[in-house]
Amino acid sequence: MTRTPTEKDPQRSGPDLIDSSETLPNGILGLCLYCADHQVTPDQLKEVMVGLLPETTPVFRPCLKAAVSLGMLEEIDGVLKLAVPSDKARPYLRSRVLETNDEFHEMAERFLEANPWEVQEKNWDRIQKTGKYTHITNSTQWGNFARWVRFLGLGVRRQGYLIPDPTQAVEDVLAGVRLNDQLIKGTVLMDLLCERLPFHVNDRRLPESLSLAIKALERQGVIGLEKLSDAETFELSLPGAPEYFSHLTLERA
Repeated sequence: MTRTPTEKDPQRSGPDLIDSSETLPNGILGLCLYCADHQVTPDQLKEVMVGLLPETTPVFRPCLKAAVSLGMLEEIDGVLKLAVPSDKARPYLRSRVLETNDEFHEMAERFLEANPWEVQEKNWDRIQKTGKYTHITNSTQWGNFARWVRFLGLGVRRQGYLIPDPTQAVEDVLAGVRLNDQLIKGTVLMDLLCERLPFHVNDRRLPESLSLAIKALERQGVIGLEKLSDAETFELSLPGAPEYFSHLTLERA
């Protein structure tokens, strides 16, 4: 159930998302979705993108390079092709970012350890003093990290604060589970989430951010929570009285 941190792998070639302000998630996704419907060379794609949005000129090459290195786009006979189904592009981009960038994965895991119901720091100087984000050393890097956290569905911005809220990411993972209306063990769910997302679950009391996501999805009617006797239970870390579940059901495909 617990994700075991991996050692640095020199073969991993994910783009540097924390240092680069030009590797924009929406830019990468936009290039990929355009290539899903059009057969273009890199130069033709640049001409189209810059023609539509001249301000994209500085970010085109970094975004294209990132899309290729992440396996989103591939060049075949000089033509760019989307390597994944277009409707799966965003979840695939999330999985590739987390798989290929150890530093970002580590920072995202620490971010999701924070309590979403506590006041979060929004000033970089104060964030830095917490000592949690060892790979982030300045406000520009923090802004890059925050941009990707929001895009990947791991957090939201509220009144200037970056709040750990992985509801969208958890929903995306569950959308790929083909067990509609069947009971899923909580242990199976935790294994799945720790494999696909930057969570570190080492006991039966879930982190506050993950508890928030699961409760939000229950309220939205996406999942149902069940507590069966003689089954291992998990505790949701929520304000007020504790809540427990052992299984869940997917209420809609």
